[in-house]
Amino acid sequence: MSAPSSAGVGPRFAVVPAAGRSVRMGRPKLLLPWTDADGSQQTILGHVLATWRSRKPTTVVLVVHPDDEEVAAVGREAGAEVVRPAVQPADMKASIFAA
Repeated sequence: MSAPSSAGVGPRFAVVPAAGRSVRMGRPKLLLPWTDADGSQQTILGHVLATWRSRKPTTVVLVVHPDDEEVAAVGREAGAEVVRPAVQPADMKASIFAA
């Protein structure tokens, strides 16, 4: 007996940890510009979320810093469910658990 094929089946959900402060950059790295192969421009975060959306998950969860409205707005605009933990997650693993 063989295992069922999962070909063509996208992920059930995606968690995008984006709660970092980007202190050395002076602004969120995920909001830096990104140029797609077709020449269109968006933010890095916009590209990441669009890439996940193309896999057709049921939900894309974006975990943001509790007071980062700019990143949260990009996520909402891209159709992500935005999660804001009460306290900044210590690391990416904690961001995923917060989702």
